[in-house]
Amino acid sequence: MKKYLLPLFAGLTLILNSCKKSQDNAPQNVDEPQISIQSVNCPSFVNSTWVNVFGGKGLFKFELLNSNNTVSSTVKDSIDLTQLSTYTKDLPKGTYNIYLSSKNQTSVADTFIRFNAQITRLTLAQKQTASLTGTTNDALITINKNLVAANNTPSFKADSITSPFKFALINGYYYLYVKGGIAGAVTFSDNATGQTVTKRLSTITLNQYNLGVQHNNGTLQVIFTPFAYNSVNASSSTLLTLNINTNDYYFINSNVYFIATDQNGKVLNAVKYINGTSTFKLSSLTAFEQDRFNFFIVINPIISGFNPSITGYLQVKKGSVYTNITQGLPQKNFTILKPHLKNVPVFDNIAMSTATIDRYINKLSDTAYLQQLVYQEGSKLWVQMLSNNQYSYNFLTIPKGTADLDVDLHQLTQTPLVKHVTAPGNYFFYSINAKPDTDYAQGYRFYTMSTIANSGDIYYPRETFPEYDIYTGYTIGQFQYSFVLTGKTIPDQAPGFDASFSVSGNNLTNFSSTCSGKFDYYHASFLNVHAGGNLNVELYSPSAGNCNSFVLPDFSQYLNMPTFNPAAEILTNFELEQYSGFNEQNFTYKNVNRIFSFRNFNCKSISKAFN
Repeated sequence: MKKYLLPLFAGLTLILNSCKKSQDNAPQNVDEPQISIQSVNCPSFVNSTWVNVFGGKGLFKFELLNSNNTVSSTVKDSIDLTQLSTYTKDLPKGTYNIYLSSKNQTSVADTFIRFNAQITRLTLAQKQTASLTGTTNDALITINKNLVAANNTPSFKADSITSPFKFALINGYYYLYVKGGIAGAVTFSDNATGQTVTKRLSTITLNQYNLGVQHNNGTLQVIFTPFAYNSVNASSSTLLTLNINTNDYYFINSNVYFIATDQNGKVLNAVKYINGTSTFKLSSLTAFEQDRFNFFIVINPIISGFNPSITGYLQVKKGSVYTNITQGLPQKNFTILKPHLKNVPVFDNIAMSTATIDRYINKLSDTAYLQQLVYQEGSKLWVQMLSNNQYSYNFLTIPKGTADLDVDLHQLTQTPLVKHVTAPGNYFFYSINAKPDTDYAQGYRFYTMSTIANSGDIYYPRETFPEYDIYTGYTIGQFQYSFVLTGKTIPDQAPGFDASFSVSGNNLTNFSSTCSGKFDYYHASFLNVHAGGNLNVELYSPSAGNCNSFVLPDFSQYLNMPTFNPAAEILTNFELEQYSGFNEQNFTYKNVNRIFSFRNFNCKSISKAFN
């Protein structure tokens, strides 16, 4: 749960190791590559954020194409569509048309979307994932669960058939998929009055009919209202929806508590997490009419070697969604690579990078460090050497299945490009990273410059890449500025960040902050090395929450401590962050250190270390 930005060199070290994976999971080579289906992208319902429900049986057809694009052979398969994300298929190498369709497409209505999806001319040469583009003839009817009387399930009766269809329930909404062009009536019992109500409608494909209820002077009317997840009124008791990745190592090996409080520290609800629970709503146990509240996650490890922690999100908006693991781009499988240097001259530096990890040495005795590389099939090994004040480089082919690779430094025949870069402050660092495939997190790391000045030269290959991820930053006074810049070019200047802050107090009892400029959230880190084994407290708050100070509840009962002493939690770091696509109602928030992890991720940070 620790997410605070480290100072210059520690932060850079974190970035340089962010793409490393355990080498124990290196894939085995197979004769036939494997394809997995990442998603089926059906068109969205009009003006809706609805997430489609998949179910029933699906039918796959894999058509292997000849060089003239005719079908040479066909493989068919079936699948439970609720297991779509885990589906894999071993297929011979080649180019394929892939089709997937719902088996049941004749019924007037169902509790999952009916679709046809395909991807054409997919070249399959190695293990990979694919997303299919789908079409559907379905419309959608939804009703907020809070509008429906308990122990009553809404139904839809189509004019063309005798028996009604029962709605299903997901994420707080009753729902039913209905074929476009069908006329009929929805019936349910109103929660407020117990009255049975009916609403007629005629469906149009890809339209969503979200039903609402109006009560006015004793009369009741069912209407159509705009649909949006988490549109929780202030009078609702629901505070937050929690989506939990049940494979979270810290959650599995800890006692975890979710605690909601008001701005004065009064506990509105405290829930102990039960392992295996993936989604639930956290509600206030007492009347709470405010639009914002404080939310805390307390992690108390049950195994040795880990420290307890508290992560707080202050003045978050009611109706928000918390997700414990922010999903970034996927990573390709990798294989261990041990390079062995040949024809080694006198050198000042040798750097190597696959599209997964990088290594460098300054003297020949450190060559064992280079043998800790890994690579994906099809990637190359970039090698650059500084010798006699001259840089030279090349991309070397890694034959399939190679574990030990001879690296002949006589092959470094290319001269890199050089660019002079500047920054508004000193202690300037600049790291060039390049993605050969923007659908995955991995990329090459070509060059890292670090200087106490405000400018320097960077070196990078002449070859071009579809995306460059630049990690850069500098220091002005006591403040550290850090940036992730994503694009198709390599900028020659580090940007500025028009945001600033000041803090007073040095612990959880007297801390307050004043922030200005445009930013998305602040992040404050506190640590007590004497309390319960390095108790760490991380606090986040969106700028819209305008939370300058706070009152905490007593966490001692959740931490299994005699007392919780907030005065002993000393401020260690404070930062402001801003990134493209920020949404305060969906957290955890992304961090400037997540280079490579997200598509088109541009981020700014200003921070200051304390004590």
